[in-house]
Amino acid sequence: MTEQQRYEVLHEYSGFELRRYPAHLAAQVTVNADFEQGGGSAFSQLFGYLRSGQISMTAPVLVQSGDPEGCVTVAFILPRSLPASDVPVPADPAVSVVEIPEGRGAAAGFSGRWTSRNFLIQDAELENAVRGAGLVPLGPTRFALFDPPYKPAFLRRNEVIRPVQ
Repeated sequence: MTEQQRYEVLHEYSGFELRRYPAHLAAQVTVNADFEQGGGSAFSQLFGYLRSGQISMTAPVLVQSGDPEGCVTVAFILPRSLPASDVPVPADPAVSVVEIPEGRGAAAGFSGRWTSRNFLIQDAELENAVRGAGLVPLGPTRFALFDPPYKPAFLRRNEVIRPVQ
């Protein structure tokens, strides 16, 4: 069973949950590419880091588009059982280990393929629901991928997560 990122549901709204995510560590790579190509390239680099450091894979994989800059950041949440002092230093200079502070986010789940089109549609729906609930969206949206790429698209668990004030 793959370890999944913890969160606390603060409130359930129509179309999304308001969550509190605890502080955590992530390994990430940012590449200058479109959403689909960048995600695959960065994933390979991150997977190499996990394998070299004998770190277990967790879920979700987080993808964030940096448009209009034309870059994509992919992050793997590091296991909770791995203390910061034991996190291996990445040999690949493209991989960085970052501490993500505690934060609140609006999250909405959906199934389907991992495409920029699906991301934009789901992001727009989430932003409308968040604003409709009287909350203020902050910062960029993350695309959370919970399943491996060989799983049929209609069975995949995905989420869009938007930081909120």
